[in-house]
Amino acid sequence: FDLAESIPGPSTRFFGDIARSLEIVLVTSLFEKRAPGLYHNTAVVFDTDGNIAGKYRKMHIPDDPAYYEKFYFTPGFEPIQTSIGKLGVLVCWDQWYPEAARLMALKGADILIYPTAIGWESSDTEDEKNRQRDAWIISQRGHAVANGLPVVSVNRTGYEPDPSGQTG
Repeated sequence: FDLAESIPGPSTRFFGDIARSLEIVLVTSLFEKRAPGLYHNTAVVFDTDGNIAGKYRKMHIPDDPAYYEKFYFTPGFEPIQTSIGKLGVLVCWDQWYPEAARLMALKGADILIYPTAIGWESSDTEDEKNRQRDAWIISQRGHAVANGLPVVSVNRTGYEPDPSGQTG
């Protein structure tokens, strides 16, 4: 919680400068401190001028070992208007639910974008890892087909040790 930032803040200034200098629409993620004791897993969208076009706060909350995210979420499915169109930005666990994608599509999203940090437990077998990856790919394709929209799913790479010691 000590690493959470307000919006605007240092990270949004940094990424706003990048969006402005490259004249791109940029979707970023950060752990937002909205108020004392109120936190969100938030995607922030910057338009080509570097200004914040909007933000999306994650809705669907896993409560699994090492994923105690129920302490930072908020409701709301609204596409973010940018100079290139309406972005249906949904964060991480939201990607598993068809109603989230459908609501964004019904509200006029031109594209669905899922910034995420999904992976598997290091002790999972290769078969289990493949099963999880295939389920993820199928879900993204399903959102595209069911809603007639392109889907961009961005995931992390690499290994992150679990400081809680709950997982490998």
